[in-house]
Amino acid sequence: MATTEKRGSRSVLSLVGGHVGAVACASYTFDGKYALTGGIDRCVSLWNVRPKRADQKMLPSTVRPIATFSGPMGYAVRAVSTTRDNAHLACAGEDRCVFLWDIATAQVLSRFFGHRYRVNDVAFNGEGNVLASASYDKTVKLWDCRSGSAAPIQVLSDCKDSATSVEMRSNQIFVGSVDGSVYTYDIRAGKQHADFLALGPITSVAISEDEILAHSMGGQQTREGQGELVLIDRASGNIVRSFQGHKHISEALSSCGFDATSAFVFAPSECSKGYFWSKESGELVCTVGDGKSKLSCASVNAQSDRPEVLLATYGGNVDVWIF
Repeated sequence: MATTEKRGSRSVLSLVGGHVGAVACASYTFDGKYALTGGIDRCVSLWNVRPKRADQKMLPSTVRPIATFSGPMGYAVRAVSTTRDNAHLACAGEDRCVFLWDIATAQVLSRFFGHRYRVNDVAFNGEGNVLASASYDKTVKLWDCRSGSAAPIQVLSDCKDSATSVEMRSNQIFVGSVDGSVYTYDIRAGKQHADFLALGPITSVAISEDEILAHSMGGQQTREGQGELVLIDRASGNIVRSFQGHKHISEALSSCGFDATSAFVFAPSECSKGYFWSKESGELVCTVGDGKSKLSCASVNAQSDRPEVLLATYGGNVDVWIF
């Protein structure tokens, strides 16, 4: 097998003025044109990451948030997501409450209570009418966005430890847990399947058409402090490939993802950089980040024509990197 050529990276956009203090979560919108960040300052910022620049040669450039959502959140925002049409956003965190916002009016439409501990992740279904929230209380709750009912549609309680990550695709829900498992639910068929990976705590999952990407804090087969990113075949549940070499010791820095072509996979490292590997060869292709500022969260743009990732730091800096 030919050796994968390593590539250089650069920052192309700096997002400034959105938060005071650490940025705790980040997410691109479905179309990849905008990004959302949530902070310990109890607010969510919306960014245009595809600004029109008069001189394309003047890079990197700087942008400020086009909207800010704040007020009802009393604690740090740890999770944020949008519907595919960019009409609504959901955010949650240490409030133990999930807030549903109308983006155009910046008004709260619904507040969903019911989790006993902090909410780690939120995700909408494709139609934007169902919202899932994964919590430290070991449950994933499904909420009806149209009715705004205070009672969840369904509660998924199979996790034996904190539910750290949730993704929704068509009629399926994917949940990552600190118990070392990735749970798959087929809502229409009423089926549930769990893949116990024995890797260590699963802190993040990402989904492609045929595969699941799971980010783990490492298990018995990895060195202390080393993270492990695994590629799982959705049909069989078998591990296809493992990616290592980065540091992962905290649940907070958890995001993983595929690029738009699914040729590359990504995970952040607590060595102040993000790592891109070739999905085919398993070799490290590129690192992104300045290597100085400790990363607090990251998000991969699944719609960009080249690998792109948003990196945020505990100092409040947010930058878009490409290679």
